[in-house]
Amino acid sequence: MQVDGLTRWLADQAVDEVRSSPSVRCVETVEPLAESHGLTVAVDRSLGEGSDVDECIAAVLDASHRTLVLCSHGDVIPKVIRRLVAKGMRTKAPNLSQKGSVWVIEIVDGDPVSASYQPPFTKAD
Repeated sequence: MQVDGLTRWLADQAVDEVRSSPSVRCVETVEPLAESHGLTVAVDRSLGEGSDVDECIAAVLDASHRTLVLCSHGDVIPKVIRRLVAKGMRTKAPNLSQKGSVWVIEIVDGDPVSASYQPPFTKAD
C-alpha cells in the first residue's frame, strides 16, 4: 500500500536519484518508485537505523538543484527534522515520523528552507 501510494504520488515528478537505508524493507519501499523513473536504488548507510544525524543531514542537503528521494527510519528522521528546524528551516507540520510517511524538504542554495509532511498513504490515496 505504501509502495503504491508513494509511486503514484511522485509519478509526475522529476526524480533524479533514489537512495535508501541498507534495510531490505526500506529498499523494497522505494524500488518501484526508482524503477518507474528508470533509476536504481543507491544504498546509503548514512540513512540506516541508528545512523549519525549529521551524516544523514549531509545526504539530505546533497539534494540541492535536483530531486532526491531518501528512505530512512523513525529513529533518524525526527532528529534530522528537529536539527534542520533549529537551523532555520520552516515547517507547519509537527515533527512526525509515522511508518510510511514522507517529508518534502525544499533546499535553496544548499540550505533547507521549508518542509512539508505527507502522512502515510491509505488504500484511498
